[in-house]
Amino acid sequence: MNPNTMNMNPDSMNKPTNSVKSRFLWPIAALLMGGGAVAQEPATITVHADKPGAAVPRSLHGLFFEEVNNANDGGLYAELIQNRSFDAALPPEGFTLQDGMMKAPSSSCYTDGSIKNYSRPWKLASPWPSWSLEKPEGAAVAMSVETDKPLHPNNTTYLRLNVPALPQGAPVRVLNEGYWGIGIRNGETYDFSFFARQGAPTGAKVRVGVVGADGKVLAEREIPIDGGDWKQYTGFLTASGSDAKAKFFLQPLSAGGLDLDFVSLFPRNTFKNRPNGLRADLAQFLADLKPAFLRFPGGCAVEGSTMENRVQWKKSLGPPHTRPGCFRLWGRATDGLGHHEFLQLCEDLGADALWVVNAGVSCAFHNGDYWPDERVPELIQDTLDGIEYALGPVDSKWGRVRAEAGHPEPFPLKYIEIGAENAGPLYQARYRQFAAAIKKAYPQLTIINCERTDNIEMWDAHYYDTPSFFFENHRLYDAEPRANAPRIYVGEFSVKDGVGTGNLLAALAESAFMMGMERNADLVTMCSYAPLFFNVNNIQWPVNMIGFDSGGSFARTSYYGQQMLANNLPDRNVACEVASPELELPQPSEGIGLSTWRKTHAEFKDVKVTASDGKVLFASDFSRELGGFKAMLGHQWSVVDGALRQKSDKDLSGAYLKLPLPDDFTLSLKARKLSGEEGFMISFDATPNTWRKNWWSLGGWGNREHGLEGAGLKMAPRVPGTIETGRWYDIRIDVAGPRIRCFLDGELIHDVRRNEGVASLYAVAGTKNDSGELILKVVNAADKPQATRINVKGISALATTATLTTLSHPDRTAENSLAEPTKIVPQKSAIEVSTDFTHTFPANSINVLRVKMNRAEPK
Repeated sequence: MNPNTMNMNPDSMNKPTNSVKSRFLWPIAALLMGGGAVAQEPATITVHADKPGAAVPRSLHGLFFEEVNNANDGGLYAELIQNRSFDAALPPEGFTLQDGMMKAPSSSCYTDGSIKNYSRPWKLASPWPSWSLEKPEGAAVAMSVETDKPLHPNNTTYLRLNVPALPQGAPVRVLNEGYWGIGIRNGETYDFSFFARQGAPTGAKVRVGVVGADGKVLAEREIPIDGGDWKQYTGFLTASGSDAKAKFFLQPLSAGGLDLDFVSLFPRNTFKNRPNGLRADLAQFLADLKPAFLRFPGGCAVEGSTMENRVQWKKSLGPPHTRPGCFRLWGRATDGLGHHEFLQLCEDLGADALWVVNAGVSCAFHNGDYWPDERVPELIQDTLDGIEYALGPVDSKWGRVRAEAGHPEPFPLKYIEIGAENAGPLYQARYRQFAAAIKKAYPQLTIINCERTDNIEMWDAHYYDTPSFFFENHRLYDAEPRANAPRIYVGEFSVKDGVGTGNLLAALAESAFMMGMERNADLVTMCSYAPLFFNVNNIQWPVNMIGFDSGGSFARTSYYGQQMLANNLPDRNVACEVASPELELPQPSEGIGLSTWRKTHAEFKDVKVTASDGKVLFASDFSRELGGFKAMLGHQWSVVDGALRQKSDKDLSGAYLKLPLPDDFTLSLKARKLSGEEGFMISFDATPNTWRKNWWSLGGWGNREHGLEGAGLKMAPRVPGTIETGRWYDIRIDVAGPRIRCFLDGELIHDVRRNEGVASLYAVAGTKNDSGELILKVVNAADKPQATRINVKGISALATTATLTTLSHPDRTAENSLAEPTKIVPQKSAIEVSTDFTHTFPANSINVLRVKMNRAEPK
């Protein structure tokens, strides 16, 4: 997952391409909201149980894990102390700090050789984030972060506390706030450890404990501290109360100097009771999905913002206090949940491991730096070493290291993905080198490519979009050629726009899409929702699956939709036909957008939006800063000589203007290309998160064509056309409901109608051999119940009673939350059935029906 990338275009996924643009497109479908009326016509589902389709592999549904939204540290990894090694203020690896920014060295991007100057804001609350010093006013007590004589060469920072004399009347305490609070539960036990170096003679003591938000001590214990060099101290605390906002403290009971490092606090009750383990409630959510595989460690975190801060698995081995950690794409990672722990989790879940490795390139949407060809063998050997750690015998170099870590048996590693969201000729050359070496040593492993190209086993497609995109693409893979086609892993998908922070509507759309993948499971053999976890206090990606804070957790309806589908897989699909009324999809417009691609510099002026009655809704005034437009994702826009000028060297650069638009309006403007490879992109239906939801691309596709892209516009024909440098163009877009007309210098270029509706009912069916069951999965996307005739052909009879599992709510915008974690959860019931019966599916529902069947005798 890339923080600058929200959508993959399925059209581009169906053919080999070297174009980054064709892989990374912004959301294109309309927002599906409540109120979409369904005509009162009967819906029908016809199941042909005697017409088998694709076999459904057990590998279909798995999990994607990446450290984003504090999914790892402060999330699945059970450590309760934040900044336990006092290293959070260190400059990110590969960056320098300057004027409140972290800046990477200028680099040549691997995709096109362009020069990148990546930077982002760098702000810290203190030199020791998450820690604070409590002392009486005026007391001569101080703390500092030091680096002389560290605990370990990989752990170069520690905290020095200087207490010349113990003050009277109030304690001196060093406190840690955890991850937005330390969640403590009454009666539970917590194991602590820390390293200390005490200058005073033996006999000094430190009080260790947890204090609630109200100041009440919930647990404490005194620990004697020896004089001399670093030594680890351990113990346990049993909580006498509950508080999600508690703080951990260390309180010196003797005057003098005290050095502290690697301060740790774990709940004893971790998943499978493993030390250095995982948070039990979050890991149990994963176990309950019964995933076929687990992908780790990402996502574009694998690539890193620079090559220097890519994931490096060897640094995540060994005792946790010897692991240096690293600042990555989304923030600093401790690597407490490292390579070994990932493989152990796969085993604990009964899942195959999918390991993603760096191909010698960093994230193209950040710095895009890369290692020269002569260094690629280093990375290939590093990958082979990591595979040997998982699979090698105990007498191999890395198999021995695994055994010494307590696991002599091999781990269930089955898949290797080379790169995360890489593209282009250099990447493909690297892929071939990696794949050849891995296959030679481990022919049993499946190797995954980031792009579709020739002569590969499997490729990884990503889709982030709006609800209607996923409804519209329920049959995306039905007509996909099978001859010599590589298998498809839909490695990242989710509805990320138009669904609040993750409501029922998202689950409906995703389930319809997943059912389409199940029907085509001979081609799409693996899929995984992304992102997986989010701490509610740090949402870096808009919509995610499982939420939590320090005191609780919950699953969104997307989780339950996947659970229902994944835990009810048939062995083989059977033919299933559906007829239902259409949903009328409103096409809300929240604004307009201006953007460029492939480092094209351009400027815009005389931007005007007019309603069909002639009323001017907006007229640009670039005498003030950006004239009301907002630069997106930190892109560089400015006003120059009365025009809005784009001056960023990013591949994609956009500016957005929030402006509620009527069904009928005209957008007109002037645009001029200053430099670069392509022309302009004018969005006439944008949202704050997706300023290009519907757009006209002029001089796109290598400055060869003009084309419309967006909601219901995937099949709009492109026309030949180029944009010249230095010339002002008059651009006009007329929107009249579903009709869109585009004019360039007064000439009509496009006259198209976008799709206005999608089906309201979706179904897929299959059979289970061992139980003799028919499994029927149905999504009712309508906001009202649908009476549906279900006709099952090809069998003599069904059992009279079926088990029905349903996830539904009258309000499709309803969401689960920490306050209401089970507001929408699956419900089971028994219903009467026959080979021809009618059932009313609730509004906004996902349904799984299982029933025993008797097959018809062959004629």
